[in-house]
Amino acid sequence: PEERRGFTGLRKWVESPDFHLARLGVNAVELQPVQEFDSVTPEEYHWGYMPANWFAPASNFALAPERASSVRELQELVAAFHRRGLAVLFDVVGVIHETRNMISRGGEDKKQQLEQLAGHTYDYHR
Repeated sequence: PEERRGFTGLRKWVESPDFHLARLGVNAVELQPVQEFDSVTPEEYHWGYMPANWFAPASNFALAPERASSVRELQELVAAFHRRGLAVLFDVVGVIHETRNMISRGGEDKKQQLEQLAGHTYDYHR
């Protein structure tokens, strides 16, 4: 439903009596990527797996993106889950996916640069 959209909408549901996950005994939730992503329209949305900034909460999920309210709203959402006794896991598969894409586009040179940066070797399958 429309009222459950975004960080604040989801927080309101978590705080509501209708929040059935707690009654089911769920002890953790995993949020799909919540990082800022590069889709412009809802039709371009691909579950958030095209991050533009891994350290910024998605402005599309904010009530007032022009004021960067997504930071506070995401913090409040996580706090609401914690008050219900649920751990929150963040899906950051985009980091791995983008790293793999960077390596495959750049060949061995990019792989060596990444290994130097990370301090260990990466092994991946093409």
